[in-house]
Amino acid sequence: MDLTDPSHGSHPLQVLARQCHEALVQRSPCRRPLLRPGPVVARAGAGAVARRCLSDAPETLLDTFSLDPPDEALLVAMAPVDAPGRPEAHDLEMIRITRSVDAGILLADLVQALARSVFPLPRYRLLPTTRQGAGTAMRIDAAGNGVWETLGDCGILTEDVLWRCGLDPETYSAVALGIQLDRLWALRPEGSESVTASAVG
Repeated sequence: MDLTDPSHGSHPLQVLARQCHEALVQRSPCRRPLLRPGPVVARAGAGAVARRCLSDAPETLLDTFSLDPPDEALLVAMAPVDAPGRPEAHDLEMIRITRSVDAGILLADLVQALARSVFPLPRYRLLPTTRQGAGTAMRIDAAGNGVWETLGDCGILTEDVLWRCGLDPETYSAVALGIQLDRLWALRPEGSESVTASAVG
């Protein structure tokens, strides 16, 4: 069941998902089209929703933006994930599209905004990784419970992805951030308390 979908009842992951995508538009408000790709299978760790989202993104963006794309937009996708060791796994994928902004600076600003708003501690680190559709990609680790926990990844989308979305790379930049909502929730004080209570019960 998709716990991020309000039609299935209220759940803390819905609040957490909203906090995440609101953090990315605080300084620069924009449209936030929502995409629900349905349950996905994590074949190799994080990024299952990213893979599904990026495969659907060109058609979705073209349908949403038509021939007159806005200066800025944040595509939001969330879905449950069939991932070993994560019984209530849900991933959130966010793709920020903007005009005339250096993609590297944009990505750094968005990760920082996300960390300040929703991470249990404002300490995080970015480590090189690979990501579908991204030329430059980093793994996002956050400090929590005395150790580094991997919460997702991020990257700068390639020109090929932009062209397939109907966006001119000479005009637009796009970056993506993927967050494992269940892991982030477990690291937060209110989340760790609920996990502990469930284990005791």
